[in-house]
Amino acid sequence: MQMLMGLAEVEQDGTFSIKSDVKVLYSTMVLIRTMIVCDTNHFLFQALTIAIRYAAVRRQFSTIHGSKLERKILDY
Repeated sequence: MQMLMGLAEVEQDGTFSIKSDVKVLYSTMVLIRTMIVCDTNHFLFQALTIAIRYAAVRRQFSTIHGSKLERKILDY
């Protein structure tokens, strides 16, 4: 049974062996972690955009006296 890119191998009895240079495996690990960190900001910006748009139209806090109209969250 071979693992990704054939750089390491796990035998049927569970023994693990590395076929190539350990630096290649480490650089792949670092690359993946870097991609995760760099892509995280995109998802954070999407979540922030959704939250701001929701807050712009959401109404609550009925603290205006004499009115049934509730305030917007951003106006509170």
